[in-house]
Amino acid sequence: MKSPIPLLHGTGSIPPIGLGTWQSSANATCLAVKHALQHGYRHIDTALNYGNEKEVGQGIRDSGIPREEIWVTTKLDNHWHHRVREGLESSLRDLGLEYVDLYLIHFPCSTDPEDRSKHLKDWDFVRTWQEMQKLLGTGKVRNIGVSNFQISHLERLLNDPSCKVIPAVNQIELHPYNPSLRWNLQRGVSVIPKSITPARIDSNIDLEGFELSPDEMGEISAIKTRAKVVGDSWMPIRVFTGDDE
Repeated sequence: MKSPIPLLHGTGSIPPIGLGTWQSSANATCLAVKHALQHGYRHIDTALNYGNEKEVGQGIRDSGIPREEIWVTTKLDNHWHHRVREGLESSLRDLGLEYVDLYLIHFPCSTDPEDRSKHLKDWDFVRTWQEMQKLLGTGKVRNIGVSNFQISHLERLLNDPSCKVIPAVNQIELHPYNPSLRWNLQRGVSVIPKSITPARIDSNIDLEGFELSPDEMGEISAIKTRAKVVGDSWMPIRVFTGDDE
């Protein structure tokens, strides 16, 4: 497996391949995390929104791999944007961990917890980032970043005077239909394939001994079809505007 990828901003280097846990059921998540860590994975990606942080934490403990060898990423859910510290504490409690290596704003959408069909009044992701920055130095978060941000979101955030810390990561859906694995690694991108099947978990990290040729890389990169897995129809505002194509 390739060496860890240094963060553009932040502390440490992120493992090039991680295990995604989105839409994994409780028991399957625990077993998948345990298996992945025992077979070479060192990055586990979860989120408060996934509803399986307790199982992720149990899988980490069951694996027997020392905590300091594992990179753990989790995310702040939309209806916690004005309660960043509380959202982090909830995740740490469920994970059973003292800190996470990377904490992300899951979506640039601040949702009213009383009515998730509405945007939170007088609040947006810029204010959320102000609260995220306060987490650094607490010992509970080593890096902060964003997820599912488009170019316009990043420009707005980075140009705001309150932005003192540049996001270490923007975690996005990325594949040839939405500009897998070896293609991204050869482009210097850390990837998070998701599976609960042991054989597939193993094959997703078994990438030694082959490379895509320049012609193959070019052919994949030239695919014109566009499709996304994650949509934004369930949120009160549009998030994906297509400005990152």
